[in-house]
Amino acid sequence: MTQDDMIYTIILILSLVTGPLVQKCGKYRPWFAAVVGFLMFFCFAGQAVWHSLLTSSVFTLAFILFPARFLHYVAVAWCFGYLGFFRTCHYFGFSQVTPVANIVQLLLTLRLIGASFEISDSWRINDQLQNSDLHPQDKSKLELLKKYKCIEPSPLMIMLYAYCYIGLFTGPYYNLKTFEDFCNRDSETVITAEEPLLQHLQEAPPFGVAYLILSHFYTVDYVRTAEFYDRHFLYRFFYMMVIFFTFRMRIYFAWKMSECVCISARLGAYPKLSEPEKGEGPTNLHALDLYMEQQAANDVKLNSVINQSNHLHRHQTSDPVNSVIHSTLKNKPNFEMKSETNVIYNYNTISNLSIWGCEFAPTVRESMKSWNCSVQFWLANYFYRRCKASRNIRQVIHLGDSFYFLIPYQLRNSIDARVFCISNLFGIFFLMNSLCFANKSYVLLRLNSTV
Repeated sequence: MTQDDMIYTIILILSLVTGPLVQKCGKYRPWFAAVVGFLMFFCFAGQAVWHSLLTSSVFTLAFILFPARFLHYVAVAWCFGYLGFFRTCHYFGFSQVTPVANIVQLLLTLRLIGASFEISDSWRINDQLQNSDLHPQDKSKLELLKKYKCIEPSPLMIMLYAYCYIGLFTGPYYNLKTFEDFCNRDSETVITAEEPLLQHLQEAPPFGVAYLILSHFYTVDYVRTAEFYDRHFLYRFFYMMVIFFTFRMRIYFAWKMSECVCISARLGAYPKLSEPEKGEGPTNLHALDLYMEQQAANDVKLNSVINQSNHLHRHQTSDPVNSVIHSTLKNKPNFEMKSETNVIYNYNTISNLSIWGCEFAPTVRESMKSWNCSVQFWLANYFYRRCKASRNIRQVIHLGDSFYFLIPYQLRNSIDARVFCISNLFGIFFLMNSLCFANKSYVLLRLNSTV
């Protein structure tokens, strides 16, 4: 285990145990989460924290000065521009950035650009609602979007969102609306999760143990030596496969633990009936609205019962009949006093990984849909669906999907099921090998080592 691995492990464990404390903070929850995130970043990155402070401060200033309809243009130019400087700042006399500072700067860039698009979209929805010629059905949809998707953040809220410790070091990405819902959730809210925290925690350790064992015997540094290239081709091919497998174990452990961090703090918990999507949050807003109205009605009934009990207590006399009535109300079963109905929640919003899809998808396209899902949503929602040029970039990215180029879609869809299964096995084999070569460049980093 390298020093960076130890740092990330410590960060994940600290973040995990901080979750229950954040739940109990009530209205101070965003403050507590941001202060913890900033202190952890400062402890592990030191002076490199000034890069993130400058990035978030300039973005907040742009949020104050520029109209909402143009904010995303400014944010993309500033955040990506500064990210480019950040990655090359050591060529200009600044100190080399640490891996921790590097990943925080990247995730901060995703958060701020995503927030700018959310603010711009909120302005657009509010502007459309001002149109008097709207069809009633369209108006109803826009009102639901305004109620459950639009945001009107303050500059302070943006800074708190930027430094929230949840997902700051390892992901996943979540939008500003999800953060606001997390901050506004009542500490007493009863959440029955579809997949409890313990179930997620049981998945992470095997990946961590596998990584520890394999990384001890199969190191990346050995690939940089001349001795490695004197070995037989089959040995080098096998070694490359093991290195890629070790890399996947490391990522699986980190991302599964990061999901547990979110669950421990209850970030990204939404009713299952609202059909939350990865990165986006609730998508069935009509069902969510009905549920929230039902919850509001239950709260009214709850307050009525409590007021009745308090009123009876104030007017209680020595009459034994009144005493018995008060005692009965006071000792009512707890389930009659709960504002939550028995609704299942899930954490699909912060789900960042499908291991089955990553390991057994026959094509790059299908595999990428299971890998780093929150960032895939960020790319699709803020660039692929909005910018025509980005579609060409996406095609270039997926040129490694040679399986689809070798066999036409129509032919692939019409072949026998057994042949289809065999073709998928070949697809998985070639996919993993192509990703092995890509991963080699990723872990070696330097051009002279890769070439």
